[in-house]
Amino acid sequence: MDTVSLQTLASHFTKEIELATQLIIEQRTKNNLIVALGPFLILGAIAASSRAIDIISEFPRKTLVLLSLFLLLSYATLGYLSAQVELNIWIQANRWRTELSTLYGMDKDAFIYSPDGLTATYIGIYLAIGMAFLSIFFLIVGIKQRKKA
Repeated sequence: MDTVSLQTLASHFTKEIELATQLIIEQRTKNNLIVALGPFLILGAIAASSRAIDIISEFPRKTLVLLSLFLLLSYATLGYLSAQVELNIWIQANRWRTELSTLYGMDKDAFIYSPDGLTATYIGIYLAIGMAFLSIFFLIVGIKQRKKA
């Protein structure tokens, strides 16, 4: 392979890796904005409507527990899926890095990124957001019920 085509190929792989990294950052930003902000906006609308809180406070305790578990499961699933998307992007970027290191005769493991613990981190963060949402929600319900009494 001549030097010009090798440089062109290396440039292409480098741009692909840069694009993949940029996509990861954009995906994190968009997902976290939606997941972190969306439920709290809905909660604000519910809190503003005292009738909605009255209706929810009449739910049996089992229903509230089931809804809470469903919400936390939803957040855990979102965290898992977000991590899988990011892992797949890292896997592809590592393939390009391996090709680059092979082209230049370098150590293949020198440029490989290993996102260990990424899935657990995403799930933990999303569950923490879900727990915060539930805590604030039940705090608002408790305050509204005390004002009624």
